[in-house]
Amino acid sequence: MKYQILVLDLDGTLTNSRKEITPPTLKALIEIQEAGKKVVLASGRPTYGVVPLARQLHLERYGSYILSFNGARITDCRTRSEERRVGK
Repeated sequence: MKYQILVLDLDGTLTNSRKEITPPTLKALIEIQEAGKKVVLASGRPTYGVVPLARQLHLERYGSYILSFNGARITDCRTRSEERRVGK
């Protein structure tokens, strides 16, 4: 199976202890997107807390998404539109 999407948690997974994306990781994630794959950032943080990392990864250029508020909000980085889905 060839994966087309990579969903990443942020704190302690994507980012280091200083909440930064390291240069080798940034390079790899840009290359993944250039190859046509989607990178999605998932976090319990509010959307505004994820946006700086999304910008660093150029998610808007590649038409990717942010899952914030523990998945309760999905944001299309290209259009900046939000869809709210809360469990029943």
